[in-house]
Amino acid sequence: MKINKCRGWFSDQIETVIDLGVQPWGNDFRSKDKKDESETYPLAVDFCHKCSLLSLNYTVPKEIMFSDHTYVSGSTETLTNHFKETAIEALDILNETNENNKKPKVLDIGSNDGTHLKQFKDLGCEVLGVESAENVASIAQKNGINTKVAYFNEKFANDLDERFNLITASGVFFHLEELHSAIKAIKELLSPNGIFVVQFIYLKDMVDNGAFDQIYHEHLVYYLFTTLDRLLDSYGLEIFDGTKREIHGGSGIAYIAKKGQRKIKKRLITIFDDERDSGFLKVEKYHEWMKEIKDIKIKGRKFIKNAISEGKTIYGMGAPVKGNTLLNYFELTTKEIKYLVEINPMRKNTVAPGSNIPVILEDEVSEQPDIYYCLAWNFRKEMEIRYADLENSGVDFYYPVLTNDYKNKAKYVPDEVNQNKTKIKKNDKILITGSSGLVGTALTKFLINSGFSNIFPLSSKDCNLIDKNNVDKVFNTIKPDYVFHIAARTLGLGGNLKYQSDVLYENVMINTNVINSARNVGVKKIVAMGSGCVYPDLGDDELYEDQVWIGPPHASQASYGHSKRLMLADLEASKSQYGMDYVFAISGNIYGPNDTFNLNYGNVVPSLIYKFLIANRDDLPVNIWGTGKAVRDFSYSEDIAYALLLIMENLSGAINIGSGFKHKISDIADVLSSIYDNKITVEYDLSKPDGQMSRYYNIDKLISTDFKPSFDLEKGITKTHEWLCENIDNIRT
Repeated sequence: MKINKCRGWFSDQIETVIDLGVQPWGNDFRSKDKKDESETYPLAVDFCHKCSLLSLNYTVPKEIMFSDHTYVSGSTETLTNHFKETAIEALDILNETNENNKKPKVLDIGSNDGTHLKQFKDLGCEVLGVESAENVASIAQKNGINTKVAYFNEKFANDLDERFNLITASGVFFHLEELHSAIKAIKELLSPNGIFVVQFIYLKDMVDNGAFDQIYHEHLVYYLFTTLDRLLDSYGLEIFDGTKREIHGGSGIAYIAKKGQRKIKKRLITIFDDERDSGFLKVEKYHEWMKEIKDIKIKGRKFIKNAISEGKTIYGMGAPVKGNTLLNYFELTTKEIKYLVEINPMRKNTVAPGSNIPVILEDEVSEQPDIYYCLAWNFRKEMEIRYADLENSGVDFYYPVLTNDYKNKAKYVPDEVNQNKTKIKKNDKILITGSSGLVGTALTKFLINSGFSNIFPLSSKDCNLIDKNNVDKVFNTIKPDYVFHIAARTLGLGGNLKYQSDVLYENVMINTNVINSARNVGVKKIVAMGSGCVYPDLGDDELYEDQVWIGPPHASQASYGHSKRLMLADLEASKSQYGMDYVFAISGNIYGPNDTFNLNYGNVVPSLIYKFLIANRDDLPVNIWGTGKAVRDFSYSEDIAYALLLIMENLSGAINIGSGFKHKISDIADVLSSIYDNKITVEYDLSKPDGQMSRYYNIDKLISTDFKPSFDLEKGITKTHEWLCENIDNIRT
């Protein structure tokens, strides 16, 4: 369910600041035969401009998440010891008023397997737990911890009709779908001078540690002490004391009472001041965090890719819920990580949601990996002791999230992006080849609108790029500082197959002439438009820039692909010998206004748009080559223009550019069908080839420049269709 208001103050002045895509519920561990049944939901966090609270903007119903799950709090010694310490501290604070609390009554909300309440029981307290998952509550009951199976809310409080000296909520107060009902219930059940103790993952430490994986669907809100206090204020409750602990990578413990019952402690005031002074009450802090999260993803994937290229095997250490946020945001599967190794027997014979990585128990590991990728990083100290012999034997333990204690000990992961920044001045001379084409017109328009004043658009009418003398003359006359080389000779799937020799020859000559002239006149940097055709056919794998040379291009685009590979080789040689910096932009399928609308030899999007227009006019069906199931990255030309400037100024080498979204050919047909009210018959010609069935690109390096597309498929196709209708008499075919 989409949430359009702040969960705290119900304000509609909210803004999405963290977006981790669409993911399954992180605790949805399933048996292997049901691995494909997990549903997915948006995983994004909003900032409230009224109260500064961060909260998820989508709710997975509590009946799905909390009625039956596999998390048990007693599975680690670290957490058990923490509960012992905090139970003693809570009772000490409770008794500061010198009341006679010889046998305090303690209620634990979300009591799980009773590990926390056991500490209070051992200290002489009368205890009651409330736990929504019957399978977990039964563990507590078997261990002698009085536990009711229910959701904690006002109804539960009214039915219970008791009073408690101490109410605790450890790691659950940010889980509550019925948050405001729960607060009312707490106030009702709390004795006049009782205290409510909340333990929560502390947002400030999450940000400082880069622990974005603490964001998952069970965690509906993310507290600072300040925002928690603001939430409680309208219910006559207030935080009077607070402290921070290392558990879970950084937790806050808030001691809460009815207003005016307890004196506000100085250490709490210090925490409030620190949150304000360090910027955590302002939205800018979280925009910056999102940038850091993207960088963490790039570095994390780089570590995995390097390890695999060295032939190393990787297992995950632990199968925590937060680990699934990381695995799914990093887009990791069994291709990268073979198993997740657990000590919780309730997760035996399951697979992790989304990644479908099998979970095995520690005693089931028959052969140790080269690397353990430690998803349960918050128990690092315990793991370092537990697995010291393994680490000494040469097994590497890699921690993708580093708390502040460990940041200085981190292993260096090379960051290849943003190391070659180039700042183009507004009056620098910029030459654009292919300026009358699809990308060239969009780029020229974008640069003009961005304030660049010295642009030299070069079309085929201005210069025949196959003729070396013509190219030399143009470059010697203009002497550009920077070049965007967009020009190419392409005829789409059908034309590139039919005219292979012509395509190869003309593109090799064009590219060689432009690069040679650019280096001769001292061009500082060139961005040359490559093509996804340079990649080999790697099946359904996501394509990375360093995979260009590991196999031949797909046969359906071999000539065009080889011509672009030769251009990349020429660029690299020119940089090595002459020092001319470059970007080789590897693009997916680009479309938009000023495209070539050729029914037989055009690229897929403009061809289909034109086919639908003609089919509507002449009452004909639309014929589409192949099955329509081939997958591509389709990018709107204005988005590509923006990407080209970003990579010119920020990156070097081969760089994938695109939208970052995958679509089938049939998705284009569906959008166009809806434009024509689904009145046009679509026929798929199975006698014709699909081409490469899957070709899409990892754009992590592009994303590192803060690139984000402005046009989704529907918006882009609709705008291109409108342009075609308005310019039908002047289109290129």
